[in-house]
Amino acid sequence: MVRRAASAARYLAEVASRDAKRSLPWLVGLALPIAGAAACGNSHAQQGVPRVTVTGAPIEATEGLAVTGFLARATVTAIVSPALRATIEWGDGTAISSGGISEQSGVFIVQGAHTYATSGTATVHVSVLDSSTGASSSATFAAKVSPRPTVTEFALPTAGAAPYGIATGADGNIWFTEQVGQIGRITPSGAITEFPVPTGNGLPYHIASGPDGNLWFTEKLGNKIGRMTRSGSFAEFPLPRANSTPASIAAGPDQNLWFVEDDGNTVGRITPSGTITEFAIPAPASNPYGIAAGPDDTLWFTETGANNIGHITTSGAFTEFSVPTAHSDVREIVAGPDGNLWFTEFMGGNGIGRITPSGVFAEFPVPTANAHPFDITAGPDGNLWFTEKDANNIGRGAPSGVFTEFPIPTANSLPARIVVGQDGNLWFSEFAGNSIARITP
Repeated sequence: MVRRAASAARYLAEVASRDAKRSLPWLVGLALPIAGAAACGNSHAQQGVPRVTVTGAPIEATEGLAVTGFLARATVTAIVSPALRATIEWGDGTAISSGGISEQSGVFIVQGAHTYATSGTATVHVSVLDSSTGASSSATFAAKVSPRPTVTEFALPTAGAAPYGIATGADGNIWFTEQVGQIGRITPSGAITEFPVPTGNGLPYHIASGPDGNLWFTEKLGNKIGRMTRSGSFAEFPLPRANSTPASIAAGPDQNLWFVEDDGNTVGRITPSGTITEFAIPAPASNPYGIAAGPDDTLWFTETGANNIGHITTSGAFTEFSVPTAHSDVREIVAGPDGNLWFTEFMGGNGIGRITPSGVFAEFPVPTANAHPFDITAGPDGNLWFTEKDANNIGRGAPSGVFTEFPIPTANSLPARIVVGQDGNLWFSEFAGNSIARITP
């Protein structure tokens, strides 16, 4: 380790004289604490003496695909104007590379991107040198490199069905909306059945499994909430407010279904028997879009028009938080594996955001420009999985901010919604591909 640190330090010293501060532009200005540190090699450890400390955590990668994002965190002590340079040894025999560094409030984040050719385990070594003082430090951690996941696509029987919303049913099947006016069901083995909705032109939109074991969905143009039994019996409940444009729907902690009304500027609640209550959102013209139950027994939702993340208690009390990136176009939201809420930023942000239950934000732009992240779900592997609608990818993001993107076989499929099945796989809808697809994490 000492020899490796010295080698990296010599490399850094050679490049320090050049104006070579390289950073990944899609991550500049972001900072994230990274736990699980393994730090070594600090050359100035005494109090009051310039010091650099580097920490890192294990990462996940996939063979043949770039792994991109936050690799390590560096802090400095007794350095007034740090001039940091980073190098990364990826542990697979490739050349040492320079790492990008971004800073926020005195915390420096080392960023990098690499593609591993084969699966296995590699040892990553990140070194940071302050060229103004000579202080340096390094961290070593593992990279688990997995084989590529398998993507399987199942074409729908109805041509041009436009599959959109998707949910896992209590029966272990995957249920989805077809905007031609149908609800679809696909078994884990790929058998598909379609059920016509009574209001044929209602535009079935989002769908969720309810606490009563039924499927509940919004009808965007029909201005209704629909309920469907797993045997195919329907009931429809008109909304009190005309032209409210119901969007996302989710099961709440109170055994009711909760939904947002895009043009109604409200959050709605419907009981399993069909009683509807609407709650006006404080921000005007907020255009709520996504909704999900949070870890704090409230409902969290996105406000596309107001650029907020909001939450509402089951008794109707609101709190709203402004997203740091202006015009980020927040869309869907989900409770993450870390006790926080995670959401997509479709246009302006082009990334994934995190908000703690107390309202503290972090934002992580995805690697592909103009990917337009859309839906997001918490995977069985402890990662966040999301659709990149215009990049034609499925993305995987670790809570630490490391990303991998997986191409979809069908070009221009417009992946829309994504959900975890009871089989442990990720299932998503292809709006333009007219398919339901499965990816094995």
